[in-house]
Amino acid sequence: MRDRSTMIRALAVLALSAGCASWHVLRPTTANNVQVGSMTLYVVSAEYAQSGDRLKLVLVIDNRTQEPQQFDPGWVSLRGASGTTFTTDSVRPPMPASVMPFSRTQVTYMFRRIPQPEVQQLTLIVAGTATMQFAGYY
Repeated sequence: MRDRSTMIRALAVLALSAGCASWHVLRPTTANNVQVGSMTLYVVSAEYAQSGDRLKLVLVIDNRTQEPQQFDPGWVSLRGASGTTFTTDSVRPPMPASVMPFSRTQVTYMFRRIPQPEVQQLTLIVAGTATMQFAGYY
């Protein structure tokens, strides 16, 4: 009886781990920061999970001015290898319309339904301008 319960537990652990995503780090091919008006956006990480065709992009928005700066989370998108533009599925935490003076805010963007061939050459688009680029994953 004991061997059977151990086997059932092992199968349950195997089944759960098979459903978990394996995240692959994307390799940047350009600088990891972007000027947006008076603010700087830093790319902390970009990771791709082939299961679910998901991409997680972590940014830090840095406002070193004395005034609040306008920032719309919808300004961030990705352009894939084929030229297709992908918009965000979610932004965490939800962002206000401006970034407070002398502050840094970390934001995680989640993109879904990005096929693996598109990830071979990705471009970060901020406010309609092509900025940083990534090449594949390793």
